[in-house]
Amino acid sequence: MADPHSPGTLITPSFGVDHGLDVVDPIERLRRTIRTAEPISPETIDDDVFSLPVESAVQIETSRLTLPLESQVYVRDGDGRMIDEVQLGSARSFPEDTYCIEPTWILKVYFRVESGVEIRQKGNTTEIEFDDVVPVEIGSCSTHERPASTVTITEEPTDVLAAISTFGSALKTLSPERSFPTHRGHPPTIELGEERTIPDGLAPPADDLHLEVPATLSDAFAVAPLAYYLGAGVREGPVARIVGESIDYPLAHRGSLEDGVERTLGKLFLLDCVTRTEGIYQLDLHERELFEERIDLPLAELYDAPHAERVGTYLDVSYDEIADLIPDWKQVAHVDPSMESVEALPYLVDDLSIVKTEDPEPVPIEEVENGGMQGRLMRGEIATETSFVHPAQSETAIEETWVGDGTPLGVSKALPEAFENRVGRSTSTGTIDISVICNDPEMAEEEDIVDDTYGSRSELPFDVTVKTDTTKEELADLLAEDRDFLHYIGHIDDDGFRCSDGRLDATTIDEAGMDAFFLNACQSYEQGMELVRKGAIGGIVTVRDVANMGAVRIGQAVARLLNCGFPLRPALNVARDESVIGSHYIVIGDGGLSIVQPESGTPHLLEVKKSGSDYLIDIDMFGAQAGMGGLFCPHLGGTEEQTQYYLASGAVPEFIVPAANFEEFLHREDGPVRKNGFLSWTNDLTTNDF
Repeated sequence: MADPHSPGTLITPSFGVDHGLDVVDPIERLRRTIRTAEPISPETIDDDVFSLPVESAVQIETSRLTLPLESQVYVRDGDGRMIDEVQLGSARSFPEDTYCIEPTWILKVYFRVESGVEIRQKGNTTEIEFDDVVPVEIGSCSTHERPASTVTITEEPTDVLAAISTFGSALKTLSPERSFPTHRGHPPTIELGEERTIPDGLAPPADDLHLEVPATLSDAFAVAPLAYYLGAGVREGPVARIVGESIDYPLAHRGSLEDGVERTLGKLFLLDCVTRTEGIYQLDLHERELFEERIDLPLAELYDAPHAERVGTYLDVSYDEIADLIPDWKQVAHVDPSMESVEALPYLVDDLSIVKTEDPEPVPIEEVENGGMQGRLMRGEIATETSFVHPAQSETAIEETWVGDGTPLGVSKALPEAFENRVGRSTSTGTIDISVICNDPEMAEEEDIVDDTYGSRSELPFDVTVKTDTTKEELADLLAEDRDFLHYIGHIDDDGFRCSDGRLDATTIDEAGMDAFFLNACQSYEQGMELVRKGAIGGIVTVRDVANMGAVRIGQAVARLLNCGFPLRPALNVARDESVIGSHYIVIGDGGLSIVQPESGTPHLLEVKKSGSDYLIDIDMFGAQAGMGGLFCPHLGGTEEQTQYYLASGAVPEFIVPAANFEEFLHREDGPVRKNGFLSWTNDLTTNDF
């Protein structure tokens, strides 16, 4: 288990290049290799030389840094104020001064230098050149957040309110920058006990406002993400509302507290995203441009205003006037309003999920079986005796999950054990270890496809192991190995995984060593659930029989999407459309887990249509990998750069790419593209394919 007090990132001499260093986040398994023009000897330094938060810092001497990708770069002065940005395909020169330079990576890295600087994109890399061999200070920090404390409560609803009141203590600021995912820490975890125990230091940071709600589990669950985002305490009261100086704001909308919280949180979040452009990231935000066409607010004054005053001004803005500007929400969590679900709340809130409570009616097994597929070659034959539920579907969420008993249909299944397993995830600075297991020779086609896919990223270290026709003992050993990912191809039934000498039931193994898995076999849900209970973080499983041809298509798509950096849930969301059996697959555990880092910022799906000599591009960001509040700036090719930023969640407005720039745009990185309804990959396409 990782030490929560150890640095989140490591900066070490690189083993992959002659001159350079590796910046590694061993918890999130992120890595960037930075080349230098000369041999270097990094020396550890205090991190307080940086005005922005860092966890690890070193100093080297070099005349040039070469970054592994073409990267957008923010340039700040020595105090951290943003002075310029260097877009993809462009170059900038800066006179001698003190600068803090930040490439726009998921892994936060900063270069501090006193020199003249030239930044240019060259041969799919980014070069940062200095006047001479000069000292360069390099700092980094992890985007990973561990819960700092645990709150113990009884089953009294007022104790739940007290626990939720501690969530905001994890915020790193009450300024509009809290809308950045990196400025929101992980709320304290909750455990049930015989008496309430709240450690010191967890008081809500917003002492100028609070929430009031009736002391019921449903009401408490509903306001949890709003209390966290506002940094507010929650008190018992007859009506759900926000209370502060000059604020008395009812939360229910048309009688529904859940709908009211969703609207209120969405409005506050959007307005923070707009207002934060007056702060440390003064970028040209698309949503701000549209907002200012409709509503006149003194954003610079609001940025510096006291917290309650700023929130009060936000609340006065008409929701209907800005509803279409609120980004698609990353996740709605449908939660059984019981004490068994309380321990999942901090993890859902950490993802800024909208929480909706419900007790869905069970779905008769006959209805599920009648919806199953029949095929000539199935990956299993025996139906499991599982209870199914069908939570109400949201119209505003990118992803949906269920917390409660039963197998959900149409949404993923979250488990508190999975979240706990991720918090305790072991650190790794080495290779990305993947196992591919095929226990049926008739399914070797998928084995060949996924073996060729995993590990194809040349800039990342992979170790891919392929095993076929395993015995029970061999498979048990493979399931216990410490691996990043396991892709199983074969048969599963009520007795477990089919092996060459019988069945292996996951209930008989002591521990599951993989972080994530894909069990591409019939009705693999129960075996997958057991792997999570034994230590895995998340996986993709099936809830019905799956025909082999469709399973191969799903398996191929999932493998390639994961290899591009998609987390489990978005990967399955895209892959489902590859076959009519796509609805038979669901994600269990923590579906936000990624196996490998994306090539650049946030994984996304392109949809391309030809329009005369131009190309119409739709970009779907799904849920931003780093969390709600991240940014995306599309590079459309050519020398005149598109510099407008968008909130990276959901669909980005359609773009027109001229034919002269389309090839460059298409091949900037490998990723999925939907063409005429079918999934393809940018590296496999040319302009002649459209």
